[in-house]
Amino acid sequence: MTSMLIIVFAISLIYLSVTERFRIYAGLVGLQGLLLFGLSFLQLDRITLATVLFVAIETLLFKVIVVPYLLFTVIRKTGVARVHEKALPSFYSLLFVTMGLLLSIVVSFSMNTTPYNLLFFIVSFFAVFTCSYWGSL
Repeated sequence: MTSMLIIVFAISLIYLSVTERFRIYAGLVGLQGLLLFGLSFLQLDRITLATVLFVAIETLLFKVIVVPYLLFTVIRKTGVARVHEKALPSFYSLLFVTMGLLLSIVVSFSMNTTPYNLLFFIVSFFAVFTCSYWGSL
C-alpha cells in the first residue's frame, strides 16, 4: 500500500508539471496532502492518540484544507486561471521532469540503501527537483 501511495504521489508531480490551470494545481496540492497523510499514517510505529492527532492536524488540516483554500482564494481574487501563454509548453515541461525522474533514479541507485528506502528516496528527490524546476520558471 505504501509503494502505491508513493507512486501515485510521483504521478501527481508529473501531472503538475504539464497542467496549465491553476485550479488543478490547487486540487493536486490537496490530493498530495491526502497521499502524505496516508504515507505518514502507515509509517507510524506506535499508534497513540497524540501521534494520530498530530499527523491528522499537520497533514489533513494544513495540507488538504488550508493550503488549497488559500490557493483557491488567490485564484478567485486575482482572476487568473491559466499559466501565461508565453510559458514553457507542456511537452518541454514533461521532458524536463522526466529527465529529473531519471536523474533521481540514477542518483538513488548509486547510493547504498535498502530497496524500501530506495523508493522513498527516488520520489523525495524527484519532488525536490520538480519544486525547484517550478521555482525557476
